[in-house]
Amino acid sequence: GDTYVNIGSGLPLDETVAAIAYNPAVPGEVLVGLGYTTAGRPSIYRSTDGGLTFTSVLDVSGTRGYAPEVFDIRYGASGEAWASVDYQLFHSLDDGQSWIEVLPTGPGSAVAAGTVLPIAAVPGKVYVGRGDGVYVVQYSATPTPGYTLTAFSQGLTPNPSYLNGPTPLPAAVNRLAATPDFPASGFLFASTDGSGLFKRAPVDVMLQPPW
Repeated sequence: GDTYVNIGSGLPLDETVAAIAYNPAVPGEVLVGLGYTTAGRPSIYRSTDGGLTFTSVLDVSGTRGYAPEVFDIRYGASGEAWASVDYQLFHSLDDGQSWIEVLPTGPGSAVAAGTVLPIAAVPGKVYVGRGDGVYVVQYSATPTPGYTLTAFSQGLTPNPSYLNGPTPLPAAVNRLAATPDFPASGFLFASTDGSGLFKRAPVDVMLQPPW
């Protein structure tokens, strides 16, 4: 940190950088997500030389009529990256070179996402935090490529008496993190909007134990 070099050739000028992810498996690979703007420009840019130069890799401004903000972007298992763009989940299978909007049941079924947490040891899987708790999204390449969405908010409530019918209302999650040894051991953490910090141990197939 003694000296710094101005980087980012290829990024648009005078735009907010909202999210950055470095690929721990490939030195020099960087993904940058930009903030909201009405201008028609890409949302995610990629560098392979440590951020000296960038090229655009995700542009949805044509279909949305604006350039949405990237809320979170992270590398996962080998070759994978996940991003929350305009509160919707996107997935890359080639280190961020191309992106898939996650639509579990086809058009109109986009997965809402405020923050994402992939685990490098678990390919195809990401934890998604949003206003109604936490969900797990699982990608499978066979028999046909697709995604499944599973609720993951058992116990994630500031007060069990806050109910939606018989179901306790989950806290709004704004960030997810995990200890380095998760999921073999350790904990998954969720910071919430006004409801404190929750943790969860590794889970079995029945989604136990709760937060």
